[in-house]
Amino acid sequence: MGPSYRPAGPEHSLSLSTLEIAQLRRGMWETVANRRHRLDKVFPAAFGSDGAPEYMLFGTAAYELKTGESKMADWAGYARLQKDADGQWTMRFYRVYLEL
Repeated sequence: MGPSYRPAGPEHSLSLSTLEIAQLRRGMWETVANRRHRLDKVFPAAFGSDGAPEYMLFGTAAYELKTGESKMADWAGYARLQKDADGQWTMRFYRVYLEL
């Protein structure tokens, strides 16, 4: 089993190393031949006090397993944006919750 998820970003003290991220990504494809994500809904959210734009996302993921079996899973995500030095919006933090 791969490393456990640890959130990254200025509000968290731990992050995944490049090696851990590579291992996690490889592990995600061990039994999956193909996956397709569909975004169904996006809602503005306001959890922080700094005024940064936040969003809740909801969707489904369709998986084709290497065994030929197909599965569907619901997922939700939380995204927090920030402006970079060029004034472009970038994702500062993103976390996904997956129901298998």
